[in-house]
Amino acid sequence: MSRRGLASSLPIWLMLPAAALADCDATGDHIRWVDGFNYLSYSPGYGYTGFVDAAIRVGDAVVISVGDQESVLSFEVLSDGQLEPADSLPMDVSTRLVEAGNDVVCGSSDDEIAVISLDNDANMTVSGTVPLPAANLVANGDYLYASNTTGFYVIDVSDPVQPTVVGQATGPVGQLAAEGERAYVLTTSEMWSVDVSDPTSPSFVQSFHPSAFRDRIQAKDGYLYAANRSEGLEVFDLSSPDLPELETTIPVDNAHSLVLGDDHLLCNGRLFDLSTPGAPIPLGAVGGIGGDIENGYVYVAAGGEGLQVFAIGAGTNPEPVASWDDGSQAMDLIPLGDYLVYQTFTSIDVLDVSDPLNPSFITSMQISSKDMVHQDGYLYVAGADGFTVVDVSNPASPSVVGSLTGWNIELAAISGTRLYGATIDGVLILDASVPGSPTLLGGFPLPDVRSLAARGTDLYVVTDFEGNGDVYRVDCSDPGWVFFDASYGGGAGGQVRCDDTYVYVSGREGIAQLDPETLDIMSLVGERSFATRDLVLGSNGKVYGLTSSDLHGFKSSPTLEYAFGGPANVGAAYGMAEVEGFLYVSGFSRLNIFDPSCAPSDVETEAGSRRELRLTAAPNPSSGAVRFHFEREVGRSSHLELFDSSGRILASIEVSDESSQIQWDGRDDHGRVVPTGVIFARLKTPQGTASGTVRIVR
Repeated sequence: MSRRGLASSLPIWLMLPAAALADCDATGDHIRWVDGFNYLSYSPGYGYTGFVDAAIRVGDAVVISVGDQESVLSFEVLSDGQLEPADSLPMDVSTRLVEAGNDVVCGSSDDEIAVISLDNDANMTVSGTVPLPAANLVANGDYLYASNTTGFYVIDVSDPVQPTVVGQATGPVGQLAAEGERAYVLTTSEMWSVDVSDPTSPSFVQSFHPSAFRDRIQAKDGYLYAANRSEGLEVFDLSSPDLPELETTIPVDNAHSLVLGDDHLLCNGRLFDLSTPGAPIPLGAVGGIGGDIENGYVYVAAGGEGLQVFAIGAGTNPEPVASWDDGSQAMDLIPLGDYLVYQTFTSIDVLDVSDPLNPSFITSMQISSKDMVHQDGYLYVAGADGFTVVDVSNPASPSVVGSLTGWNIELAAISGTRLYGATIDGVLILDASVPGSPTLLGGFPLPDVRSLAARGTDLYVVTDFEGNGDVYRVDCSDPGWVFFDASYGGGAGGQVRCDDTYVYVSGREGIAQLDPETLDIMSLVGERSFATRDLVLGSNGKVYGLTSSDLHGFKSSPTLEYAFGGPANVGAAYGMAEVEGFLYVSGFSRLNIFDPSCAPSDVETEAGSRRELRLTAAPNPSSGAVRFHFEREVGRSSHLELFDSSGRILASIEVSDESSQIQWDGRDDHGRVVPTGVIFARLKTPQGTASGTVRIVR
């Protein structure tokens, strides 16, 4: 029995939110990268400085605070959403910037609150100050509420030249929110309502909803929103303003940041539609720690990654639709038709993915490896003992057919009959015309190789010396006499991939699309956070970037354009591959499956017909019965399965006749009422599988 013989018969499946399958708008635009400013300065061995703490848009200006540089920076917003640097002020501000009135921003320093006025060109002037230390600020009309270690303060900012403290109350201190005649204070253990109907005499009313895990609160349109690290995004009804009632909780991992816009909310980098304020609708993710949302744009204070700007469109970004927990850590993934090969520290394993959402374990080969490449039915596995060649012409029955020993090979690339291997000191060039007997042709010294890609007899190499990366095109047509013909010094230090048209490389500047001959930039998108772990070229011009926890999608048509991205809910991520339009991402001890059919491109894929079956639920949320609807009729051999958040099957409903909908009474197979929570649905039919979610509210 293989090392997974027993485990493979009992895979642990987790049905996860399937936004892309259930609500995907295949023709709509999605969260789109617009611009970004990175004010980081780099010194080898000393790390980065210039942490962007907060961002806010006021009129036609965007203002950010850069704590490590003790400065406030302003930008003019251009007509296409791009930003143009305008002005800077030396100021030790806090992580909070708020808008008070029409055109002023208040920043809190160690010993005072400063009111900053902006002119039409985004130039900044300190209009007035209040000698009051306050790390927590919130605006409400002509008043600014602040808290510090001594209590709660009300500041009149109707005249920005003379901001004045008009009221004070002794009581708990912490993060603040405001709505109408009430303010709300979040402490480390509870929340308090504060009566501010008389600004000169604010008073603490009462505490409510104890919690030790909330980090931020904001209020708008009769609702209070809280970021709860253990629960997610909480929504409170303010119908009783002194004692808000918890209405719903939306799962968001480690929720600790919160931003409210006109019609949208950003929680931990996850964007929600607030057209119905009490029922936020997830749209996708942009990452970051905070920022502002206004006029269809998201301004993300991305900490060490600087300032990032996204435009909000229609549709949703993909979430994992399923996960398979096999107890190992996949380092790399290679698609082989209906099969997926994945590399762990100790083995090369094969899955059958002919049913994309239900992989099945096939076999495992005990081969220790560091990298692997595939060509023409052969897998070349690089490791401490050199190359191991595996015949995978029949992926279900792989076999070792050759090897080349004597080198510790860290990375591999292949094109035609040329096989390349990077060691700690340089790069080997090998002849793989006889796959089972690769032979050494030559090589060249080059330390600190980070990534390899091959195109004909050209080799593209990324080096990484103390974070300063360069990309080289090396002419290997004569293995005994190689030429470094072109270079790109964009501080890459990331991954390089190439196709017949372009070379793609990730680094501190983002994802760059390069001319394969000159390595000149054809287009450049984003920041360094877009791809550090892996960079994959998918079908129909799609490009995927993977960090340790985020997944980003791009389309190349012909320039590189940002399509979607953000936290991928996969934990630590290591590798990815595309199989028939589905994206497989290896997390820590888990393989996650995405259906990004509508996010990266509106081009129809070969798997498009299989994904025409979509599942929606109404009403959603529901307090009772639910009607699941699918776009076309399915046959009698179909059935609907309902799961709770732990993956446990609650109910299974057979389709009795040709139908395009199924009614569920809200009870499990034992007749018990299903409690409040998110229910995951999977419809299995002869035509394919569809997934969706419904929130039950009791």
